[in-house]
Amino acid sequence: MFLTGKVKKIVENSGWMIGQNIYFMLVGVLVTAIIARYFGPTLYGQLNYVIAIVSLFTAFSTLGMETLTVKAIVDKRFEEGTILFTSLVLRIAGGLILTVLSLITIFILSHGDSFLLMIGLIYSLFLTMRALEVFEYWAQAKMALKIVSIVKIVSFTCISVLKLLVVYFKGSLISYTFLFLIDALLSGSAIAISYYLVREDKSKWKFSLDYAREILSKCWPIAVSGLMVIVYMRIDQVMLGSMLSNKSEVGIYAAAVKIAEMWYFVPLAIIASFKPVIMQYKAATDSCRYISSMQLLYSIIWWVGVLFGIIITISSGLIVKILYGNEFLPAASVLSLSVWAGIFATLGSARSVWLVCENLQSYTMVYSLAGCVVNVILNLLLIPHYGAFGAAFATSIAQAANILVLALFKDTREHTFMLLKSFSPVYLITAMKSRMVSI
Repeated sequence: MFLTGKVKKIVENSGWMIGQNIYFMLVGVLVTAIIARYFGPTLYGQLNYVIAIVSLFTAFSTLGMETLTVKAIVDKRFEEGTILFTSLVLRIAGGLILTVLSLITIFILSHGDSFLLMIGLIYSLFLTMRALEVFEYWAQAKMALKIVSIVKIVSFTCISVLKLLVVYFKGSLISYTFLFLIDALLSGSAIAISYYLVREDKSKWKFSLDYAREILSKCWPIAVSGLMVIVYMRIDQVMLGSMLSNKSEVGIYAAAVKIAEMWYFVPLAIIASFKPVIMQYKAATDSCRYISSMQLLYSIIWWVGVLFGIIITISSGLIVKILYGNEFLPAASVLSLSVWAGIFATLGSARSVWLVCENLQSYTMVYSLAGCVVNVILNLLLIPHYGAFGAAFATSIAQAANILVLALFKDTREHTFMLLKSFSPVYLITAMKSRMVSI
């Protein structure tokens, strides 16, 4: 009965997150397409160029704390109020560092362009306000994602309507960027209020220097690797905007990536729902269920990705033409490549759960550095000749390198082979049978 209850929790939480994000995907893609058509490739390219630069410093805002905070709440070594408040303070401080570094970088790369600096300031403050996501960590640990889903659906709907009003009233790119900040404030505040209304643990909210030291000592490898991951995920857009004078190429690339990433919510929802259960199996030293759950997670993530990859690749031209129009048609070839890079990216997200459970977070820097170096080198070689398509190819190869590099190390070699087994449908069937027997 205990395990059955856990499985039901996984299904229920995955269902809420997948349902929420299907709605986000359908509405978000349509709204983004309208926005891209309205601003055109050049202005849309400028927006995404700035977003890419600011995103390079996201690691200073998130500090790689999500998985570790969930684990801390599950382990109960510190009081829940202490964990959440300390995490909130650390994330706000990180967000302010992000804002300063982002503005300096934009100033240097854009030669002091005030328009791009204003967009950068607004978007940086948006990422800082996302510190309120710490309440989502609590929901993940308690497998109470229904509350978060409801709040996000309402907030997302309101912001989507406001975005369409910007188009209707012929608003500026600055006014559109402000909506990111409003979104963070609206959804974050609502989730915080929900937490206070339904929480069972009434422990006092207080800042703990001991917990701050502990979490920072553990999360810095994840934060650094997160920085590297963001670099090789976003550096292509930064390099496109910096190496090519025409920002429309960035707009083309960003439009393709937006579609390529629209299916990510499915594997990420599955990972978020598996995470607390896998951690509990590890804590209970139930190695059989721990390993079988990890294998099942990898297999599901891979084959879900393959399914979406085939569908999107076949229909890439039609999708781009319907959503963005002929002006963005070159994005079709970029989309066909980018969607496959996402499969390796989501496998990497699943692997991070195992690395945390095994206390091997330091290896995140290794595979992230490998991917980052590969991506930057390939971008330097390919962007001048192939533009956005070259950037997409570079990112795809970098994501594959990210997965394979840990096979070189003893501590992670066996698990990397286990991850590669997920490419075979035989192991998917075997893992599912193993889980059914254990239930």
